[in-house]
Amino acid sequence: MKSFLLGSAALLVSAGAAHAVLVPFDDFSVAQGPITDSTVNGARRQTGLLNIGPVPGDLRRRLTADLLERDPPGGSTTVVASGVLDIQHGAGERGENRAIYRGGAYLNSLIASSAPITNLALALRIVESDANPATLDVLLNGVNIGTKVIPANTFDDNFYIVIDTSTDFTVGDLEFVFNGTTGYDLSFDTFGFLINVPAPAGVALFGLGLLALGLRRRV
Repeated sequence: MKSFLLGSAALLVSAGAAHAVLVPFDDFSVAQGPITDSTVNGARRQTGLLNIGPVPGDLRRRLTADLLERDPPGGSTTVVASGVLDIQHGAGERGENRAIYRGGAYLNSLIASSAPITNLALALRIVESDANPATLDVLLNGVNIGTKVIPANTFDDNFYIVIDTSTDFTVGDLEFVFNGTTGYDLSFDTFGFLINVPAPAGVALFGLGLLALGLRRRV
């Protein structure tokens, strides 16, 4: 994994006296999968837990794929390759796909490194979505802590999901659960935290910050 991520590096976005700090926890430089489910209403397929943190056991990632509808051939696939999280479906397929993280103490430490915290959000950078809309639900220990609709035909965009500043990630797994209309495909290249978002200027500057991070990791 890239040194700027492993060192818990933060991208500072200034707006006068206020500032937002972008702290990535997965830039998808550690490959995993693919995991494919080709059986409708069968068992959800999943990878093992893979170490992606700076120290073994700090942060681990699991990928899953669960095919819900199928018009053969095809399936529902989740894969991390070439620095991107890809979720793929055939033209007649629809599935539920997850990226699951275990390592709440490490995630808490990333947030605490930017204390004091006035507000907090999960930050995601999307590389591309196809013509089929999708939905992201974020679960912590099985409880929904945020939802985001991902519009069709989105390219190189950033979005965030506001969460409570007191969120304790040690209570259980952090899960990003993707669903969508038939045939949906998605690609992401950064998951992280956005801390102390200044308003209103900070929203625009946050976009510039994530864009800078995306460009940097492609160099």
